[in-house]
Amino acid sequence: MDLNIKKINTPFKIEDFDDPIQNITKYVVEDIKFSDDTYEAGRICFLDSLACAYMALSDESCLLRLGGYIPDSIVKPNVIVPGTSMKLDPIRAAFSFTACIRWLDYNDT
Repeated sequence: MDLNIKKINTPFKIEDFDDPIQNITKYVVEDIKFSDDTYEAGRICFLDSLACAYMALSDESCLLRLGGYIPDSIVKPNVIVPGTSMKLDPIRAAFSFTACIRWLDYNDT
């Protein structure tokens, strides 16, 4: 595999891993140029996900599943959940936002 291993901070040699792991590593590390159509498809998917998340915020059942474990607690570092005033730890924020995106589950993303 023709990979610039100096960019990867690991005590292992890339050759120690099987082909799928090497391919994933190559995809993550190398600078890959995508077509304009690929970027446009990604932009549309991103905007669709945001729209689904914002629409889900109008559903009370969805709102009940969002937030931290302790009401009104502030954890540092905190992340704002898009469309809300909630400041959560990164893991709870990611869960809450993903729950909003998938809440309506239109399966079009």
